[in-house]
Amino acid sequence: DGKPLEDRKKGRNFFEFDRVFGEDSNTQQVYKNTAGNIVNSVVTGKNGTIFAYGQTSSGKTFTMQGGGMGSSIDGIVQLAARDMFSLITTNVDRVFLLRVSFIEIYNEEVRDLLVSGGETRTLAVREDPIRGVFVNSNETIVTDPESLSQVLFSGEKNRMVASTGMNDRSSRSHTIFRITVESKKREKSSESEDEDSDRKNESNDEENESSKEKLAEDGAVRVSTLNLVDLAGSESVRHTGATGDRQKEGGKINQSLLTLSRVIAALGQPSNTHVNFRDSKLTRILQPSLSGNARMAVICCATPSDLYIEETRSTLQFASRAKLVKTSAKVNERIDDRTLIKRLQKELEVMRQKLSGTDSVATTNHSNELIPIDQSNEEVRKLKAIIRNDTLKCEEKKSFAFNSSRRKALGVLTVLDLNISNGANLHDMFHHKKKERYSEGSENNLQLDTRQSFLAKENMFQGALVVKSKSVRDLENNKMSHFVSALQESQSDLTFTQISKDALQSNVTKEIEEEKFLADERIAEIAASLNDMNTELSDCTEKYEGQIADLLVKLS
Repeated sequence: DGKPLEDRKKGRNFFEFDRVFGEDSNTQQVYKNTAGNIVNSVVTGKNGTIFAYGQTSSGKTFTMQGGGMGSSIDGIVQLAARDMFSLITTNVDRVFLLRVSFIEIYNEEVRDLLVSGGETRTLAVREDPIRGVFVNSNETIVTDPESLSQVLFSGEKNRMVASTGMNDRSSRSHTIFRITVESKKREKSSESEDEDSDRKNESNDEENESSKEKLAEDGAVRVSTLNLVDLAGSESVRHTGATGDRQKEGGKINQSLLTLSRVIAALGQPSNTHVNFRDSKLTRILQPSLSGNARMAVICCATPSDLYIEETRSTLQFASRAKLVKTSAKVNERIDDRTLIKRLQKELEVMRQKLSGTDSVATTNHSNELIPIDQSNEEVRKLKAIIRNDTLKCEEKKSFAFNSSRRKALGVLTVLDLNISNGANLHDMFHHKKKERYSEGSENNLQLDTRQSFLAKENMFQGALVVKSKSVRDLENNKMSHFVSALQESQSDLTFTQISKDALQSNVTKEIEEEKFLADERIAEIAASLNDMNTELSDCTEKYEGQIADLLVKLS
């Protein structure tokens, strides 16, 4: 009847659970006592996960999905959808968007069940610093419980099922039906703001008392997910009589369920620092939910038949281990810059009110965490050191560029001097040959026409030498002018970099001085408030001491 046993007997196994439902219980009762609160939390921004675990043919899919399309018997999915839209209808202060996805894990392969045309789309498990572990599956927007049920049953048609010795339509894969809920504060019109202005002026005291709750009402977007997991049943070949592909599928199912059981057992032991989520695609995808940031419920289904007593015992052991897992779900929000500024302003007001009763003086950093003023000054000193290091690096780059340009210019000048010296040597050698030939001509009585012909050749050679020297000089001058212009551009870039660096340093120094000035003002305000509180505290102390003295006199 679901009541705890009064005494324990030797030779029997005892297990502890939160709820036990008999054969006469219906899905509505199971949902109300196990999953209803989780669905409510998902609407408010917290993640939730609901498992259906058990032996094959024990009623897991019936518990999660009901009697199927056209049936009047609803499952956990339909009941959760109905409650979600009911809560959304009553919450008129927020705008909601619901998206659903449907995937299966078949033979350690992730598949998208919302693919049209009967195609098979294999998905990869990815990880992102912001999104965490995820798969890029198709998502469909739903607007009512009926459209959500249609998406569920359309994806169920693509699920891998087969007939075995224990079930005519046995699920051969694990499925995860995920409902993503996004919501944000509804923006009020100008008319409603004018109507509410008088009310806000009258309720300032109440707003100060509930300032913590209103921090979340500043435009942030809440994003939460509800994972409805229908696990494939554990199988024994001696009962199912599976062979071939069915036997292979059963082995993969048992392997993934064993990994899930090990992960659950490890999470239930606080001393265990490492959990092997990567050993299975199922545990890898559900890692964000299993690791703590989600409210979780495990519905274990068992058959009353005596033939499957060992499988039932294994199911009860899994459920008892799952009960030891501790989770701490929190509201998931996405905040833009404008919303972050509003939240920081509100939290600053809250912290000013909470400073009473403490002697420590603190400020806030960019992460909205309280830090001591000494730590803030230390950060300012670190920032100045970074600026000095950047300035030194800029000077080093400037010096390196100047020296490199100077070396290139000296190399060009060296080549130019070498070409000029080669031309001078050629001219001297020509004159030497000319003198030798003139001397030989005088000794041998060269004729006048021969001398004139030689002089004509000499003039031609000198003209060619002049033209060659001029072309070499023009070429070197062009190279030199191009290099000088490049050097000037590099010098101007370095000057501009130095100016930008100086301007940046000036701006940073100015910002630091402004922040320090604001911090000093805040310190002065806090110190004044602390003095007032100390005065009030001393007055109260004197008053209480007088009262205590009077009481002691009366008692004596």
